Amino acid sequence: MNENFFGDERDFRKYLLLKTLLENNRSKKFLVAWYLTEEESNEKKNRWSYLDSSAYINLDAELSSWLKDCVKKNDTSKINCIENKFLYFSYNITFYTEPVPKWKKERERWFNQLKDKAQESGVVFLDPDTGINFDSKRNSIKHVYINEIVELWESGKSLIVFNYFPRINHEIFVYGTMMAFLVRIPDAIVKSIYEDKVAYFFILQRNDGKIFENLKKGIENMSNRVFKIAEINLC
Repeated sequence: MNENFFGDERDFRKYLLLKTLLENNRSKKFLVAWYLTEEESNEKKNRWSYLDSSAYINLDAELSSWLKDCVKKNDTSKINCIENKFLYFSYNITFYTEPVPKWKKERERWFNQLKDKAQESGVVFLDPDTGINFDSKRNSIKHVYINEIVELWESGKSLIVFNYFPRINHEIFVYGTMMAFLVRIPDAIVKSIYEDKVAYFFILQRNDGKIFENLKKGIENMSNRVFKIAEINLC
């Protein structure tokens, strides 16, 4: 995640999904790993005007208010602001906010710290700047590596992973990626929630399938169906 783009429409939908996930799974402890990058941006575009639109206010007025408050703060981290919003309302959540290092050895130490932090949580939400890198030999601070996903899952964690769509058919990408996860982690439950630019992949432990089912119910109760659901049922 790049804090320079905090609070844009993609962020609203990400926090909407996370908020719905937490509200419908109160008994589970969640960790959000932001995969923060420190790259600068010279873009001057106003990314927040959408927050005044009735479409987003009607979708979740509370979340719209949260983000309006956070984007106004210039003296503190906007990421810390949204974290405090979730904590204030007693959601069962913690955060890993260390920036992603550029170099391999530092990345390994950073990931070991993430694994240590994850020990106290059952579900880990991974929020890389771009998405999943299935070729872990290629360094990238904008991606979560497939070996990191596998290691966390093998340590007993259920995972949710953010991924921007590449320029291919969305359904082909979603189902192809789910199958790629099943090849690497055949014992996992693999699902996806997606919208027009982002897919969220759920790589769940066998005893955590209810997390996704509870989230589906929350999505079905939304006034505007911004999310689509993808599932693979293997016989």
